[in-house]
Amino acid sequence: AGSECCYARLIDGKFPDLNAVLPKDHKIKVEIGASKMSEHIKFVEAVAKDNSYSVKFSFSKSGVKLSAAAKTNKAKSEYKEAVCDGDLDINFNAKYFRETLTALQNEKATLKFSGSQAPVHVTEEKDGVEYEHILMPVRPAFTA
Repeated sequence: AGSECCYARLIDGKFPDLNAVLPKDHKIKVEIGASKMSEHIKFVEAVAKDNSYSVKFSFSKSGVKLSAAAKTNKAKSEYKEAVCDGDLDINFNAKYFRETLTALQNEKATLKFSGSQAPVHVTEEKDGVEYEHILMPVRPAFTA
């Protein structure tokens, strides 16, 4: 059995103001179940790993379509249970998106989008406290 080791380092510097990074308004709001969304992302992630984990998310009133492509493979999945109040195509790193969902304290989360190149504001509520997460999109790496 190997021994586990952990390293920590204090980062000294000025960090950006979180309020400057959080989107002020949103055009599209999406209600999701974190574990279900995570399953759909995991399905397309296997193909996305050959293309910097880039996955296209197409949000619409009929749900979310996820697609990934590599040189020889394509993967698609559809999460119809998501409740979207608008249409938006945006790309994310599948691993980072799934890790964000894994960090959530609650199964239900809200995604707030202000555009296809702007950060998504992920919020959740647990025991009367609202938690906020920010996820940056990536530039499209393919057409699927």
